Amino acid sequence: AELRESDFSNSYILNVHLIDYLIKNELKSRLDQVFDYITEHLHEMDDFFETYFANSTQLDSFIKKYAEFNPSYAKDVICRDASIDHIRKI
Repeated sequence: AELRESDFSNSYILNVHLIDYLIKNELKSRLDQVFDYITEHLHEMDDFFETYFANSTQLDSFIKKYAEFNPSYAKDVICRDASIDHIRKI
């Protein structure tokens, strides 16, 4: 089944395989919707980032694309408890 527009405003969009698929297939508009969700809920994303960092096949692209989408990503990460993990990946 195809994802609906409203699906991208829910936490279940935070699926490693789905996000890797969006990156690999360069589906920018959908990926931007995922990035929008991540940015809006950044303070709740520690578990997601831990899982994504451990399991993604597109991690380098994810970090590059997310940093382009959200220029304050590095600054925001430095202020968080998970900053060491994030900085290692960046």
